[in-house]
Amino acid sequence: MRKILYGGLLALTDVITNTLGGFLGLKLYDLSNKFINNEKLDKFIISIGAILFVIFISMHVSHFALRVRR
Repeated sequence: MRKILYGGLLALTDVITNTLGGFLGLKLYDLSNKFINNEKLDKFIISIGAILFVIFISMHVSHFALRVRR
C-alpha cells in the first residue's frame, strides 16, 4: 500500500512541477520578447533545442554501445 501512495505522490508532484515549469517558461518567453526580436528569439530557441537533442541522442547511443560491450 505504501508503494502505491508513494507512486501517486510522485505523479502528483511531477504534474505540479511540470505545470509550474511550463508556466515559468512561457512567462520568460513573453518577457524576453520585449527585449529581443521575436524572430531572432525563435531561431535561438530552435538552435539550442536542436543542439541539446543531438547531445542527448549522442549520449544515449554511446551509453547503449557501452552496455552492449559488457
